[in-house]
Amino acid sequence: MTAMLAGVNGPDEAEIAIAGGADIVGVEDVSAGRFAGLPPEAIAATVTSVAGRCRTAATAGGPAMRAEDCATAARSAAQAGSEFVLVGFPDDRPDQQNLIAALTSWDAPARRIAVFFVDRDQHEADLLPRLAEAGFSGIMLDTDDKEGGRLVAYRDIAGLSIFARAARAQHLIVGFSGGLEIPDVPRLLALDPEILRFRSALCLSRRREAEIDPHAISTVRRLIPLEMGLRHRAGAAMADHGADERERTQVSRVFVRDLMLPVHIGAYHHEYAAPQNLRFHVDVDIKRPHGEPRGMEQIFSYDLITDAIAAVTAEGHIAFIETLAERIGLQVLRDPNALRVTVRIEKLELGPGTVGIELVMDRRDLEARATPVLTRLDEGRRKPHG
Repeated sequence: MTAMLAGVNGPDEAEIAIAGGADIVGVEDVSAGRFAGLPPEAIAATVTSVAGRCRTAATAGGPAMRAEDCATAARSAAQAGSEFVLVGFPDDRPDQQNLIAALTSWDAPARRIAVFFVDRDQHEADLLPRLAEAGFSGIMLDTDDKEGGRLVAYRDIAGLSIFARAARAQHLIVGFSGGLEIPDVPRLLALDPEILRFRSALCLSRRREAEIDPHAISTVRRLIPLEMGLRHRAGAAMADHGADERERTQVSRVFVRDLMLPVHIGAYHHEYAAPQNLRFHVDVDIKRPHGEPRGMEQIFSYDLITDAIAAVTAEGHIAFIETLAERIGLQVLRDPNALRVTVRIEKLELGPGTVGIELVMDRRDLEARATPVLTRLDEGRRKPHG
């Protein structure tokens, strides 16, 4: 499950974010148009105002800064009392290495999340082991230029899925940010990030420097399922959820048929040499209220099916077609509107006919594998030494 982080400019906006159900309030300079932090006094004032009612984060550093300045800003944000520090990494590769080294010695209780910027062509993959060894708790992908495009315009869902798997292999929690819009939320939730961070989507006219909008916060909140451990913080947003749950619902079906892709699949040695052509049919039974949908939270897009297929098939060679079908089914079921999924995969190159598998899964299969978000945020720590 995923926590919602709302970017705010101080105590007043923090109050609105908390009332709307934000899991984490993140203090940042919303007027800069780029990734930027606020002075320690502003961070401390917001942390004091929040008074433990939700978690807190603070932005520090940035791509145009030198390593020593990023490290100083991160330490100042931690000393101001923030629970998480989002450390923006510089563009210069040696500076990135120097920043990790500078923050390896860390005596503050705040947890460090490294932030890399996809619109500045930063490459984080080979730094993941070093971040884990240095004690960073997680890594977030973001955009620096807040007017220059959305995260998913720079890296597609398959690429984001590969990033998330690589980060989790190092015991790092995963976050996504960067001009996120309402339709992006269900697609990113399918990748099961620990944190989704918002600012523009929460503001009037989607202008990040504008006032934060309670209605926009509620709209985003409704898209991100609330866990039992977080529900007491959700305020008015939970009342909206309760109303939705009481509505009479019906079951519809969304499907993708005859999608053909080359996939690295098979357990035989010769099957590792080249991809095989597969055909995918996926049917998803979804719940929705009678009448016209009122918002994105009541929509299940077929993009979620094609995203799941693309993300899973991009992970690398998969030995068994059963494994492929199960991974696709579980990713689709992460959307709260999905009740039941049927995944049919056919191999097209094994003879005059077709062979394959049809797998049926429901929400119980997903729930059996779920990890509470509070646990994941608390335990997403560095790779154990030794």
